Amino acid sequence: MAEKIKVKIKDISSPLFGDKKPNFKSIFYGWRRLRKSINTKGYVPEKFSYMRVCVDENNDKKYKIVDGNHRVKILEQLYGGDFEVEVELVEAPIKAIKGLYDRMIKPLLIKNIFGRVVNVLILVVIFWYFFIVNFLPTFMVTISLWFVLRYFPSTEGTYTKSLMYYPSEDKTKWFDQYPKIYTILLNIDKNLRIILIFLFLMAYLIYLAATSFIQLCIVLITITVLLKIREIKKDKDIDSTNK
Repeated sequence: MAEKIKVKIKDISSPLFGDKKPNFKSIFYGWRRLRKSINTKGYVPEKFSYMRVCVDENNDKKYKIVDGNHRVKILEQLYGGDFEVEVELVEAPIKAIKGLYDRMIKPLLIKNIFGRVVNVLILVVIFWYFFIVNFLPTFMVTISLWFVLRYFPSTEGTYTKSLMYYPSEDKTKWFDQYPKIYTILLNIDKNLRIILIFLFLMAYLIYLAATSFIQLCIVLITITVLLKIREIKKDKDIDSTNK
């Protein structure tokens, strides 16, 4: 579980915005909605989610924001740099990536020549199908996902959130007359990022299946067979070692 600490806004830097002042009028992010939420409800991380920071590698008394770039800028605008907030202290992304590499990638780089050959074949099949045969759709879905993650970040810092709470005064009449419709629209609005990601990925998979279903099946079967062969070989090596 991440450690919770209290830090001042001025001690937190944003890799997304740096020292520049964000464009609070941008149409690509709901700055007004976020400002209104924090201005009326305050910064309540235990109700929504905590901003996450890591220690700045250049100054161990400073922090870099990992999750919450937009919130930290709104808090700075509303309350100033001396405002103190409670955040979660997490590992720096580069350390997290290294840990992921050690847990998931490094085991694949085994000393056994047969295992290496199988791993290379799997990577070749994946690269050939997704980045050569289907380069254009893969490139387009990658750009689309980048755009969604870059310009449709979650206001509360989480990917999905089930919502059912009483609305602000200006929307009370809509909630009273159409509570179910209001709740559905509210959930769509708050979970727009994950919805767009799901739609793009589904469109991508449907396109692959529609244009080359047999090819897609062959690729998946080939990868499955190679993985099974690698596991069988690994089990045999373990058995022979135990003997």
